[in-house]
Amino acid sequence: MRPKAAVARGLRSTGLLGVVDDILARTEHVRGYFARRNFLQSNPDFILPPTELAYDAYGPWDPETYRTQGTDHAAYIAGLIKQYRPGAKVICEWGCGPMRVLRHMRRHFPSERLIGLDYNRRTIDWCSGNFADIEFLANSLQPPLPLRDGEADAIYAISVLTHLSERLHRDYADDLLRCLAPGGILIVTLHGDRYVGKLSRSEHGKYEQGEVVIRDQVTEGKRVFVAFHSPDSVRRLFHRFQILRHDTNERIMRFHQDTWVMAKQG
Repeated sequence: MRPKAAVARGLRSTGLLGVVDDILARTEHVRGYFARRNFLQSNPDFILPPTELAYDAYGPWDPETYRTQGTDHAAYIAGLIKQYRPGAKVICEWGCGPMRVLRHMRRHFPSERLIGLDYNRRTIDWCSGNFADIEFLANSLQPPLPLRDGEADAIYAISVLTHLSERLHRDYADDLLRCLAPGGILIVTLHGDRYVGKLSRSEHGKYEQGEVVIRDQVTEGKRVFVAFHSPDSVRRLFHRFQILRHDTNERIMRFHQDTWVMAKQG
């Protein structure tokens, strides 16, 4: 086990991981001050999120990665929507955070209705105050999402289920189905087979049995609350959906998560 992972596991087992992460969040502004200053000098019109909101969503971050990954991921997600739900009119990002991806979706969908959902109300307030051409709604940690039945043609969630308990996985699978129009698509990214080598022996056994593997002992919904998903576990959770695509190539998303595309049948 790598030293950093061993330290994190030790802190988690003692219930201190969340405390340490809160301390790091308070010092992030100092650590990244010069990177943010230099970025804004070169990009004065680019709106950066408050440091504490960005750290809560992404952990240690820098503005250039925030922009380039957001641009790349938006293009990838938009391509999937256009391929599997052409003509989509209502597109929703569940777990939009401080706009790493959703801010770039307007260039791909210039006239469509875009909706951002997040359970962090401070994030939603910041988004609403800076991006007037997109709707923002706060949701609770638990469903239902603040969408009407059949309202969305496409919902995407980048690393959202990766921070929820197995019970909420099941509850949200039902609620996401409710929110989608017939034929609507759901796109989610999850920790898949690339993480097998990082699992403990007991975690690996659960993973191979098709269970969702949870690392908790911190507040659910936070970035350090982590879930891992084998392909079998995904198919079990979303058995009411039609699986359309499963991407495992990290060069597509530039981080170590699998992408699943599935459709509401009917």
